[in-house]
Amino acid sequence: MLDRLPVEAMSRDEAIALYWVLMSFLEPPVAQEWKGTVIYDVRHDGREYSEDTRGALTPAGLEMHTDSSMGEAPPSYVSLFCLRPARSGGMSIVSSAAAAHNHFLTEHPALLRRLYDVFYRDHQEYQAADAAATNFRPVFAWDGRLRTRFNARHIVRGYEKTGRALDPEGAQAVRLMDEFLGDPAHRLDLWLERGQIQVLNNRVIVHGRTPYEDQDEPELRRHLVRLWLRAGDRRQFRG
Repeated sequence: MLDRLPVEAMSRDEAIALYWVLMSFLEPPVAQEWKGTVIYDVRHDGREYSEDTRGALTPAGLEMHTDSSMGEAPPSYVSLFCLRPARSGGMSIVSSAAAAHNHFLTEHPALLRRLYDVFYRDHQEYQAADAAATNFRPVFAWDGRLRTRFNARHIVRGYEKTGRALDPEGAQAVRLMDEFLGDPAHRLDLWLERGQIQVLNNRVIVHGRTPYEDQDEPELRRHLVRLWLRAGDRRQFRG
């Protein structure tokens, strides 16, 4: 957590520009959807959305997940800059995938092996127009350090879209992983306040959010700005 930019002393554009500069010291900001959006506004504009819509654009609670768990090039870091919090709710939840991994290693080694195998995953509407409806990737991978791709809802919907049945071992592994990450004993809950910046290592930190209620006036509604940071390849969505 960086606490905090003096947003009252600058325009919104100036605050976002300063946020961009600070985050660029970590890794380069990259596209967050196929059409190339790099600076992503996390807010609800009042519209109704489908199941394919990103949860960040709704006031609903977000399950524990890593960003772009189905993507070809997930960000290394996810950062959120709070321009304005909600009237109530919207608490940030973070949990360690490494702790979950070690829990499975000692308590459920067979299920840990399953988490290193692939799962079908749902694509959402921000993919390329010709992208397949699903793809398949593991929850855990190791390339000298731990890599995590987790979103239980996307896995369940991936199997629904393919018409395949998730094997019992895989279903149990995903359920236990989700329960471990969401357990209050294993997570950190924190409020993201106006001017604060939250930076998460998307490779090993899983995050979520409680539901929120917004202000009635559009200009006073919850507004976070998200950047995805990723070094080592191109800045386009697919890396």
